[in-house]
Amino acid sequence: MNRILSDLNKCKGSLSVIMYQIDIEDVIDNYTGISALLGEYGFLIFTDNRAVLCYDKYPCLRIYIKANHKLEKSDFKFLKNSINIIGKGEKETGNWRKFLVDDIKNNKWILIIVSILYLIVFNFMIQPLDSLISFNDNLINVISIFMGMFFVFVGFFYGDRKKSIDEFKKGNADYQYRVDRYIIILSINAIVFLLLSNGIGRIDNITYLKNILPENISALLSRNNQFIICVIFSWLAGEILVICFKTLMEYYFLDMRNKYFIDAVDDLVKERREARKK
Repeated sequence: MNRILSDLNKCKGSLSVIMYQIDIEDVIDNYTGISALLGEYGFLIFTDNRAVLCYDKYPCLRIYIKANHKLEKSDFKFLKNSINIIGKGEKETGNWRKFLVDDIKNNKWILIIVSILYLIVFNFMIQPLDSLISFNDNLINVISIFMGMFFVFVGFFYGDRKKSIDEFKKGNADYQYRVDRYIIILSINAIVFLLLSNGIGRIDNITYLKNILPENISALLSRNNQFIICVIFSWLAGEILVICFKTLMEYYFLDMRNKYFIDAVDDLVKERREARKK
């Protein structure tokens, strides 16, 4: 018996929960021995970039599987059919970068229209820095309200422990967590862009900066360039805010509505089946 099987043999009889960490390659190499030792029936559930394998015969032993790559269901095709696979890996659900690329593609026309309107108001030919700074302040207020609304929705979901656990059992909660994290990352980046735009826009003494900065950098400093940089940062923040609103509507209002609708259909089917039995 090798080291891994020996460790699992020592852990399997524990009455308290034990999390045993192992690489997926080691699971594949020792799977026959693991099945013989722990049994055939159990489940594997994904969360973030890892998976947890549990066997019905030894419920206190949790095998924490990690990998050097993003996990997906196909990585576990070696598992027997008696192992129920719940959820999807990070490679299948995607991370915030994939979400952003998909959102840009799906909402490209809205983003183009917003960009055109924005550049009409704040074009590169005029320099209303004060107006741009006021616009940024208003956007910061809008993002603050948006994040307040978002945390209400998040609290609504995670505050109901039973519903959260049910979503994890169905394999949906990990995707919801990724979307929540994605919206928070976007919101924080939007605020950072707005603060940078306001900070740069409030620099009055360009001449002083030219004297203290290296020559190759100071040559780029001018009121016109200052305005262009502010416009770009504010434009990025505005585009991000549009994506945030679209994500909130499509995820929380449409996606969750569909989930509740499916749950309602399932409950109706069960109720009618039980009624017929009576």
